[in-house]
Amino acid sequence: MSCGNHHDTNCRDVLDAAFLFIDDELSDGTMRHAIEIHLEECGPCLKEMSIIRRIKELVFRSSGDSAPDTLRKAIRGQITQLRLTMTEVEIRSE
Repeated sequence: MSCGNHHDTNCRDVLDAAFLFIDDELSDGTMRHAIEIHLEECGPCLKEMSIIRRIKELVFRSSGDSAPDTLRKAIRGQITQLRLTMTEVEIRSE
């Protein structure tokens, strides 16, 4: 995904770190700051981040408990694969 504008941190890097960013698990403070700046500049990534955040909230609410680590990893993998597939389709259509 890309909005077509230049950013110091590219869209793919931001979205690849989405779960760590949302969960406040980024150990690299510089990367966290770069993502915050990117989200201020990039509407499509901000929208994607909001969708991911909403999905996480819905999963959490529906389970009543925190999801097992294996389930979380499986869901992250599926979302990442879906994003990669969508990116490939976008590139082919350009």
